[in-house]
Amino acid sequence: LMAHRRHLIHPPFRKGPFPMRRIPPYRLFATFLFSLFALLIPPTLHAGSTITQTLSGPERFNYSTSTYTRTFSCPSTQGSFTLTVVNGDGNEDHSATSTLIKVNNTQIVGSSDLNSHTKQVSKTVTNLVKGSNTLTVKVTGGSGCFLTVTISGVYTLDVHIAAPVAGAQIHTPSTTV
Repeated sequence: LMAHRRHLIHPPFRKGPFPMRRIPPYRLFATFLFSLFALLIPPTLHAGSTITQTLSGPERFNYSTSTYTRTFSCPSTQGSFTLTVVNGDGNEDHSATSTLIKVNNTQIVGSSDLNSHTKQVSKTVTNLVKGSNTLTVKVTGGSGCFLTVTISGVYTLDVHIAAPVAGAQIHTPSTTV
């Protein structure tokens, strides 16, 4: 009778090349907690990682006899920047026949870059300044045509810690690096 009850409390273990072992409950709980925290902690960015940030747009500019002017902010010029223009709906419907797009009074996209058969144009922008920048857009074409303009930047995180020096012992609750 006792042998029978022992199997109810502790089931028999399988014998063979892969025997089952009883895992202590504290190990199961620790594994569960570790897995839960791993899922909840967001990934961290490391030196050399890149981030993409939209600086302006996407904004739709309709055909008009006037020129649109917008300002946008650039937090840092340490990156590569792209101006992307989608002509009409991107499928040659409602397409502009020409455009003149400037950033800080420098032409980025002109009539030689875009016509009614151009679906999309991407150009590198090299003249951004830290802080306020100006975008001007002139759309040429018939009634109902439009462009969608976006300016984005790709930044490489390059972290250099100058202080405290390597191996220093810190005895304060917080330290600025």
